[in-house]
Amino acid sequence: PALKELADRLRISNNEIVSVVAAVLRSANPPGDLSEFRISRETARRARASHRRQVAAAQREAFTPPPHAVVHWDGKLVKNVVGEEEHRQAIFISGRGHEEGKMLAVLPVKDGTGLTQARATARAIEDWSCASNVKALCFDTTSSNTGRVQGAVVHLQALLEKQLLRLGCRHHVMELVVRAAASNIFGKTSAPTDPLFQTLKKRWSQLDHSQYLRLDIANLPESDWLSHLRHRTVSYLLTVCVDTTSRSACLATS
Repeated sequence: PALKELADRLRISNNEIVSVVAAVLRSANPPGDLSEFRISRETARRARASHRRQVAAAQREAFTPPPHAVVHWDGKLVKNVVGEEEHRQAIFISGRGHEEGKMLAVLPVKDGTGLTQARATARAIEDWSCASNVKALCFDTTSSNTGRVQGAVVHLQALLEKQLLRLGCRHHVMELVVRAAASNIFGKTSAPTDPLFQTLKKRWSQLDHSQYLRLDIANLPESDWLSHLRHRTVSYLLTVCVDTTSRSACLATS
């Protein structure tokens, strides 16, 4: 098992691992007779695949999902071993005890539609036996996720047969806010890479960081109101995550 794990960690191919094993046997004292061992690329492939399945099964068996879990997913076009582009979807879960997130799977999918993403996510959730623990969903605010008819969120709730708290990724939400402010000040851009921001990025290390001002929310006149709103929001979300009845009623009217 240790040799198989090392080969995977160092990304050693099956041909290379066969050569290494053969060289070790020949270097033994006395030298090993290679004809007495089953050494081939196919044998190495089967052994490594079997070991990976055993490790994966042990990981699933030892996994304890958080009581109020949030499921995250995101897709990306990547190149496979032959250089062809294919859709891959990463699914992970977070919650108490897994604040940094626990990767459940990185699955190949045929496309990036909402239904395909939902099916892949539901499959990973079922494989890890944590469907009953899922209380919320975190996702990019794209139409393939948020569409009210064909969005991944709608399909995933149907597959899991329950309503879930929807947590749109704050990073993507704030991108829209920043883009609106930047467009109002500098005008609309015609490309994803704005020359002004590219210049700022290149010269950032040369700027005097002690001279620019930061937005200090704590010292704003509305800080008390914001603190009160934060407290109410956190209290409400905790209640919704714990109380299934309240969560279903809330989402049904939203």
